[in-house]
Order: sequence, then C-alpha cells, then structure tokens
Amino acid sequence: DKKNFQFVGQNFSLNSLKKINNYKNNLSIGETQIFFENGIEVAVDEITKKILINQKELGSKVYFINGNLNNYSISYTGLNMPKDKIKKTSKFYPPKYPIDTIGLTGCVSFINLKVKNLKIEAKNSNCEDTVNFINTKGNVDSIVIDNSFSDALDVDFSSISFKKIMISNAKNDCVDF
Repeated sequence: DKKNFQFVGQNFSLNSLKKINNYKNNLSIGETQIFFENGIEVAVDEITKKILINQKELGSKVYFINGNLNNYSISYTGLNMPKDKIKKTSKFYPPKYPIDTIGLTGCVSFINLKVKNLKIEAKNSNCEDTVNFINTKGNVDSIVIDNSFSDALDVDFSSISFKKIMISNAKNDCVDF
C-alpha cells in the first residue's frame, strides 16, 4: 500500500540497497560492505585501519553491513546545518529526515556486524541519528560525537560494550538504547 515500515530485528536484510539508485556507491573491507549515497566521500586505509567519511550534501548517509570490523578508527564529518534556517518555528529539516526510503535513520549505520576495539569520532551530523548500531555485537573502545542535529548515538537490537562515550551538543537523545 506504498507505506514504509522499519524492522530492525534479527537478520535485518538490506538487499534492496543494491536496487536503489542512491546506494550504487560501495566498497568492501573483507566481508563488510560499505554502501554510501551520492554526497558522501569515503576513504579507507586498510594498512592504518582508518576510515574517513566526509558528507558533502545534507542528509547523505553511509552504511557498514555484515562481516567484522576489528581495530578500525572511523572519522565522520558532516555538514553544519544552516543556523539561519533552523528556528523554533521552522519546518526546515535535512533531506530524508528522519528516515530514508528504506527506513534507516543514521548518518553512519553499522548493521549485522561484529565489531572489536572500534573507535568512532563524528561531528556535525544532520540525520535523525549520528551513529546507529543495528543488530551488531562486540565492543567499542571509544565513541566521541559532537554537534548532532538530533540523536547522537542509537543502539538497536545489539549487544555492545562501550569503554568510553563522549557526547557534546546533541539536540535530542544523547544515547538511545
């Protein structure tokens, strides 16, 4: 009936990503696929285990799906929302806010993964969630998030231990489990 539903339980499948024009950009790190929209630049250095993500268009997103991410450092830099357009009475929101066509809300989402000693830094998010873990297991060494348009960290249907979480300037939930 042309209605979108979001299901984020076990065995969450994103096969539809391959069929949607916005997600034709992808990279692989072992068994882990990285899908990203136009408006996102991703640079992976597998030797130093660093991933740099730069958002060039408001609302553009990136997804890490399946496999393992061990000992990686991920840095996400989003675009600042134009402060002159955000007012208490304004109806201005980023494109695809709060969800996109497949029901995902994170600027950076980790889905169906096993993570170990992950380090994440994110700033200037303009999505419903800056970082979203869905159906993910493992441990995160540190997560530092600054300047979130809405929720900073969202953890759904996951089993993750966090050693250090630092959130600054979240406009909605700092951490949502």
